[in-house]
Amino acid sequence: MLPENDTPYPFQLSKREYQLSLENIPLVDLRAEVEAAQWLALDVADIEGGSRAVAEIQLIGLLDELDRRKRLWEARAADPLRPAWPRRDGDLKGRIAAVKQAWPVERFCDQVLGAQLQRAGRDRWKSRCPLPGHADDSPSFVVYVDTDSAWCFGCQRGGDIIRLTGYKFGYERFYEQLECIERLSGIAHRMAS
Repeated sequence: MLPENDTPYPFQLSKREYQLSLENIPLVDLRAEVEAAQWLALDVADIEGGSRAVAEIQLIGLLDELDRRKRLWEARAADPLRPAWPRRDGDLKGRIAAVKQAWPVERFCDQVLGAQLQRAGRDRWKSRCPLPGHADDSPSFVVYVDTDSAWCFGCQRGGDIIRLTGYKFGYERFYEQLECIERLSGIAHRMAS
């Protein structure tokens, strides 16, 4: 469980601020964010310190917003301004697998984030947090090779290399993060329309 004073929402937002920020996410990105948050929740399930709780709270917010949009979309079937419901990116799993193969999490954290990694066990590394906006004075950033993820216990941010790309380069949307890491990997992709 999280300490009472810690906000579980990204960038220290309140619950209402987080809900409002979700309303501005394009639907295609919102759906991808839901999947990414589900994977993050699974990745951090065994990590102590509230990491799973943070991921679950973010996931609940994303699912609530997706549900709100679906209800609105269904209720306005005859409205000429109703947007099309986006189809799934059938190649999304392949795209994610390709960038993760090109960038194992420990190499990504070392070479892209600039983390000074020190071995902390068989499948773990630690360092001071390399994420922007966190002046870390102790090694609170842990890289989990077995789950292909990293988590900072200080700033309560982390995830896979796609989410970490967003923190590093300031991308908020999943597809922006994915396309950035594809460029870093030299993997070309054109989204299907």
